[in-house]
Amino acid sequence: MDNVVESWSADIPCASTSFIIPDGCRDLICLERPSQAPQWFISPLQSSIHTAQQQPGSCLTGFRMHPGTAIQSANLLAQVKYLDPDEVASSEMLSNFTARSKNLTDALTCLARNNSIPNAARELGVGVRSLQRLVQGQTGQPPAFWRQLARIRDAGRQVGGDAPLADIAFDTGFSDQSHMNREFRRWFGVSPKVFSEYPRLMEQLDAAGYG
Repeated sequence: MDNVVESWSADIPCASTSFIIPDGCRDLICLERPSQAPQWFISPLQSSIHTAQQQPGSCLTGFRMHPGTAIQSANLLAQVKYLDPDEVASSEMLSNFTARSKNLTDALTCLARNNSIPNAARELGVGVRSLQRLVQGQTGQPPAFWRQLARIRDAGRQVGGDAPLADIAFDTGFSDQSHMNREFRRWFGVSPKVFSEYPRLMEQLDAAGYG
């Protein structure tokens, strides 16, 4: 399962609401409920916070793909439809129905660590338009999406510390603190201060994801 960056599971003891922040990944997820057949689905590439209603007694198991992994969604879901997560984990299905492009992986890595798209293109030795065609064509999102996602996730990891928000905004490439505040609300649904006060949101940044 070389295309899987992380496997995870969660038991739901009582009815609850989960808030899931964008991580740049797509997951193959199995929802299991008592006396019901497993239900499989593939999560979308999120561009904003997602709210999920969890039912008591259910269990979720997920296989998180590396950012940019191409997934043959219909074929994969057809193959896993009647299987449980252990059977999928021990099989070659995820390798057979997913793929990663080295060129795209390199491009996403450069976008995450550079402070601008032109700088990332120069590091890769390609033009900005070539980078745009590659990333948009294979992920459905432009380079700006990935650069902004890496930046907001970087800032999210820092807001729980002692550094002033204005300093975090400068260090992570925002034009000012107000700009960072707007981007927090766009991507995470809350202000930096509120985000830092919710451990369950901040903990998600420690899981596998982009940037």
